[in-house]
Amino acid sequence: MVHTVQFHGNGGTLISGDETQLIPHGGHAILPIYTMDGFAMRFDSSHMNITEDTDINVIWLELFTVTFDGNGGTLITGNPVQQVAFGESANPPVYTNGDLALTWDLSFDHVTEDMTVTAIWNEGFTVTFDGNGGILVSGQAIQTVISGGDANPPSFFLEGHNLTWDTDFTNVTEDLTVHAIWTIRTYQVTFDASGGTLISGETTQIINHGGAALAPIFAKEGHTFLGWSTTFDVITSHLEVIAMWYAPTFVVTFISDQGTLISGFPSQVVKYGEDALAPVYAYPGHTLSWDVDFTSVTSDLTVTAIWTPFYTVTFDVNGGTLVSGDLIQVINHGDSAIAPVFIKTGYDLSFDLSFDEVTSDLFVTAIWTIKTFTVTFEIGSATLISGDLIQTVSYGAGCHPP
Repeated sequence: MVHTVQFHGNGGTLISGDETQLIPHGGHAILPIYTMDGFAMRFDSSHMNITEDTDINVIWLELFTVTFDGNGGTLITGNPVQQVAFGESANPPVYTNGDLALTWDLSFDHVTEDMTVTAIWNEGFTVTFDGNGGILVSGQAIQTVISGGDANPPSFFLEGHNLTWDTDFTNVTEDLTVHAIWTIRTYQVTFDASGGTLISGETTQIINHGGAALAPIFAKEGHTFLGWSTTFDVITSHLEVIAMWYAPTFVVTFISDQGTLISGFPSQVVKYGEDALAPVYAYPGHTLSWDVDFTSVTSDLTVTAIWTPFYTVTFDVNGGTLVSGDLIQVINHGDSAIAPVFIKTGYDLSFDLSFDEVTSDLFVTAIWTIKTFTVTFEIGSATLISGDLIQTVSYGAGCHPP
């Protein structure tokens, strides 16, 4: 996605750059340069991370002249006459005047008019910053500070060290020497076994700047250690070091003397500890299994297909009602079918064929046998004239009273 950024000079004259720019989503526009006599150029919105069509307008800030009067001091660095935009700050030049301390008679932090700022020289104290082996980068190592004032610490550099000072240099009331205290930086080095097991050593180590970490010892079953992802003999930052391993490979061969290969590869190269992927074969009337496991392979392997015939067992409800189970079942050779549940009111269920240890297709029919009951007549002291006192009666039928 591309967005249009349109710059508007608002009366200024374009010196360089493009006012209309096509910027990729999230990209940065390049600021054009305009000029207008007596004014400083600023922009009303950011030209960074553009995520939509954007208009950016120039804001013209009136320029004022700020003049720094050293009042007898000697200019060391900086500009005594500066053009400063409305509301912005001037940068004071550096003057010296013997042992006197410098302050200014006016504030120049928020300039709104032309102004002259005059140095005020007061008796002061000398504050000396001792870098203690460090290199001075910026600021003044020797400063004159008015009584009760604060020194401004210069910037020193010593590779691999953090800087503090041994003495407070605020509210100065006497000559002072401030010594740098250098504390060596430390870094965390982390060793990642990348699936291996720690044998000895430390996986997390705190190392001084420029020092070396000590490699731990890892082991990984079936793998050869190749080395580390990066060096760690001169540590200058936090660091993660990853173990690199070589895994041997093995050939897994799938063999089938029957069936047709549908997909996959009968011969495969497998890394140590990984699984082979069984190819897909089809052999009508048979189910496929394999004679050995081929997961987590650790050696060359031959895997042979086992083809087991299967049969269809069909159950005929024969007037009953199916409650649960399957009427048609596919059964491997030698396995048993599972009888579905049938009901028929007043009848007991059996089947005409056995379906244990199936070795062929079967059609199994439900056999319904009507339930019978025994009816017993008790006549007490009476004499039986005819009929039966104990009778067997089918479900739903009547009996004959004696």
